[in-house]
This record gives sequence, structure tokens and C-alpha cells, in this order.
Amino acid sequence: MVQAMSTGAAFYGWASIVPLLAAREPFASMDDTEQTLELGLIFTVASSLTFIMPVITGTILDHYGPRVATRIGSSLFAIGISVILAAVATGQNLYMAGFIIIASVGTMLLHPSFSIAALFPEFPGTVLSILNGCFDASAVVFLIIAGIERAGLPLTTVLIMYLCGPVLLILLLAAFLWPPRPFKSQEKAVAEDESEAHARGDSTTDTATGKAAGTAPEDLEAATGDEEAKAAPNSTGRRESEAASETGIELTGMTAGGSADATRPSGKDAGAASADATPAPAAADGAASSGTADGAVAASPKAASSSSSSSSSAPSSPHIGRTILQQAASLEFVLLTLYMAQSFVRFNTYLGTVDSLLKSITDDSGPYLAAFGIILPAGALTVLAAGAIIDRFGISTACACLSVLALLVNGLSMVPDANVQYLTFFCFAAYRAFLFSFATTYIAERFGFPSVGRLLGAISIVGGCASFLQYPLLAVALEQSPVSFDIPNGIMLGLGVVALGFPAHLFYKYGAMMPTQG
Repeated sequence: MVQAMSTGAAFYGWASIVPLLAAREPFASMDDTEQTLELGLIFTVASSLTFIMPVITGTILDHYGPRVATRIGSSLFAIGISVILAAVATGQNLYMAGFIIIASVGTMLLHPSFSIAALFPEFPGTVLSILNGCFDASAVVFLIIAGIERAGLPLTTVLIMYLCGPVLLILLLAAFLWPPRPFKSQEKAVAEDESEAHARGDSTTDTATGKAAGTAPEDLEAATGDEEAKAAPNSTGRRESEAASETGIELTGMTAGGSADATRPSGKDAGAASADATPAPAAADGAASSGTADGAVAASPKAASSSSSSSSSAPSSPHIGRTILQQAASLEFVLLTLYMAQSFVRFNTYLGTVDSLLKSITDDSGPYLAAFGIILPAGALTVLAAGAIIDRFGISTACACLSVLALLVNGLSMVPDANVQYLTFFCFAAYRAFLFSFATTYIAERFGFPSVGRLLGAISIVGGCASFLQYPLLAVALEQSPVSFDIPNGIMLGLGVVALGFPAHLFYKYGAMMPTQG
């Protein structure tokens, strides 16, 4: 949390740092339109790469673990801040390079913490939302830097203090505290211990023929029959528990390769084993003891004892246990990607143009911009509401809330009243928190924790490429006389209306769709 709050999304405090950059060369000597476009280009490129780079950072995380990923991310972040410091000190136009670096590695300082949710299987949405909220809150970094600079301390000194404080702290955390492998749930750790013990026992037993060293086959068969007869009353429950345990590993475990250990049964194998081992009457009780047609276990024995309404709203995802390519090719993932792509365009366009938007509405935009700089990171508190909605009312409901907030952001932005923009700020702050909490939890719950890094990366590539549209949208607004953002906001409002089809699809197909692991 400390790492995410002090560094991760610092770049998204862009609105707070823009006035400081505009007062320095080479931007100070440009006219208003040229200056706005030049700064807008920096934000467009850097923010788009923020969404494109996670496919690389996610792959590093999946293959090399959180320690290596965090070390690389923290080191590059320190380099990026150093480049910005050099640009401020020398007047050279190095800002593009510096902001690209810190924007690109931000998620590498967040994604390693996602496996912490495996320690809280009852509240994955809340945990992931809190982590995303801490990441969002780091936008306050540039607000603090700007405030200290306005108080009279040179910007170079403030940046040096930042390097020697929070940035040095994350370097130390990466060097000494981060584990080499993702966090595991207690059930996963116990299951792995049992698997290792079983493997050691197999070293002295011929499992293919059932013969132990020094034991006659007929004696062993008779002894085994006696033991099985004694254990029969409890065998069904034990086998169901073991099958559910294996599935839990598939849901929450991440290995260095980004997938469940190949030596353990997959969700499909575990489900099949449970179905074969369980008597027909028990299997008829529900999906708790059988595999689904798509290869995922529908629920654990604990879930089977819950109310029927909860069971009906928590369907097992057919995507868990499939290969990453099968997951990425599914209709559900394609629709999610398209939904997130238009969301990323809206998100980046508003962040990158809010300064110009306010100037087009009022001659005194300073106080409003300062308020936005405070409200944006404070909006991280809304992750508590986002997590509660996801965990209590389901992912479909969270998607509907997110879609309504998107419409409010663009609709309110078209109102030519500066005071109304305070409400827009709050809606955007909540939208931002909901956006990433929803995306992270949706992928973790519907496709499994092992797929989070690469699937988020795939979504980010598409969204990052789409985010380059923010620059022509800014150019269209500046071409109006007087400057007006009605056309860009109207376009995004139309996309938001079309995007309502995604939560409608989720409700139609899955209902509220409660988290599958909760």
C-alpha cells in the first residue's frame, strides 16, 4: 500500500503539474494553442504507454515473480524522476522521456501486490479495490510537489527530496522485503505441503502396480480393501474437499510461469475425480461435487451449503483452468476489452484536457484546477464502496454503476458552469476508482488470478492504442472558436450509451454475477 500510494500513479497528478511546466522553457515561449498541444502530446503518449506497457510488466511478473518486477519498476521510476529533474534544472526538453518512463512503470509497482487478495478469499473485490485505491491516491504526489514549489522552495529541490524519500523507500522495499513468489492462500500452502508429502511417499511405492517394497501384491490388496472399507463413510466428503482444494489452487495460485503447477490436477481433472469418486445420490445434490461441462468446478462443499439464491447468483466461470489463448479468444473477454478500451479513452481524455476544459468555461480556472488536484486522489476512498458493491451485489452491478458514472462525467462536462464542474470532479474520481477495481476483480474472478497479469496487459494494449485518440479530440476542441469541448464530450457520451450494452449483457446472461471465489 505504501509503495502504491507514494509512487505508482504519480503521473496521473498531471493536472497539478501542468501549470509548473507551462511556466518553464520550452513551453513558456509558446503561444497558448501551441503550448496546450505540446503538453497534450506529452500526456497522450505517456498515458497511452501506461496502458500498453502492462503486457510487458505483467509478463515479467508472471515469469520472474514480484521481487524482480518490483526491483525493475522501482529502479526505472527513479530514473524517470531523475530525467524530469534534469529537464527542470537545465531547461532541456527532456520532459517527454521522463514522463514516459514514470508512466510506463507505474503498474509494475502495483500488479505485484494483487496476489495479496489470495490471502483473503472471502473478500477479493474489497482487497483489490483497496490496492487500486492506494494506487489512485498517489496522484496526490504532484499536487504536493506543486504546493511546496508555490510555497517558495525551488522545484529542483522538491524533486530531490522526493527522490531521497519515497522513491528511495520503494527501492529499499524491492531490495529487501518483497517475496520472490506471489502470496498464497492458506489452503494452497497446505495442499502443496500435502502434495510434497505424497510425492515423497510415492518414492517408495510403485503406484502403477500397487506394490510396495517387500510386500506381496495379494497381501497389499487385502490390506487396502480392509482400509477402504473402514474409511468408506468419510470418503465422499474427503474426496469432495480434496477436489475443491485443487480447484482453489487453480483459482488463487500463481506460479512463476503464470499458471497453476502442471504437476497438480487442473480444475477439470479435480472436478472429474470428484464426480467419479462420489456416489450418484451425492452428485445429484448440486454442482458442489462435480465438474462443469467446461471444465471448472462449480462450487466448494462450503458453497454448496449456502442459500440457493446465493448459489444461483454465483455461477462457476467456465474460463478458469483454460489456456491463456482460450481465455483471450472468448466472447466474454472480447466484450470486456472493447468496454475497457472506450473507458480508457474517456479516462485519459478527461485527465489530459481538464485544464483546457476549465479555461474554456471560466477565466479563473486556477481554484477549480486546485480543487480537482485534491478531489482526484481523495476519490480513492470510493474504492471501499466499489469493493463493497462488487462483493455484495456482484460484478454486473458494479459494471452498471461504472457505466452510469461514465455518462455523468461527459454529460456534466458539457454544462458551461464552472461550479457544476465540482460535481464532475467527484464523479470522475469515483469513476476512476471503479474502473480499475472492476477490471481487476472481473479478470481475477472470471478468468483466475494466474491470468490477471497477461489479460490485463492484453486489455491495456488495446486501450492504450485507443487512447491516442485523445490528441485529435483535443485538437478538435482547440479548433473551435471559442474553444469548446462539446464535440469531444458528445462523442464520448455516445460511446458511453453504446457501452451500456455490456452491463446489460452481463445481467441478461449471468444475473448479478457474484464473485465466483467469494
